[in-house]
Amino acid sequence: MTTDTFIEHTEDVLAVARRLLARGVTVYAHECSCVHFGSWSVVAGVDRERFQFRWDGRTLAFTISQGVLADGRRSWEPMRTLNLQHPEAVSGMETFLHERFAA
Repeated sequence: MTTDTFIEHTEDVLAVARRLLARGVTVYAHECSCVHFGSWSVVAGVDRERFQFRWDGRTLAFTISQGVLADGRRSWEPMRTLNLQHPEAVSGMETFLHERFAA
């Protein structure tokens, strides 16, 4: 991942975060690794219902996991994994959250 690609990714996630916030969905965390083929993760949701979205830049695996609270600790249970290019993974995350938290 180049610096320009990293900036584009960050801007894409920021735009998604703004649109989600307008619908009451919060992005709680975002990580991106330039040295790991541009792999990234986002945690988003509403209140205690949270989801983790992970994209592996090497394998193109996009995994959606649901957060589970047990004994005050959160763990992630994978729900589904898809093979997606980067832009489709970002839009897939947004689509999933829109559908999950539709008013």
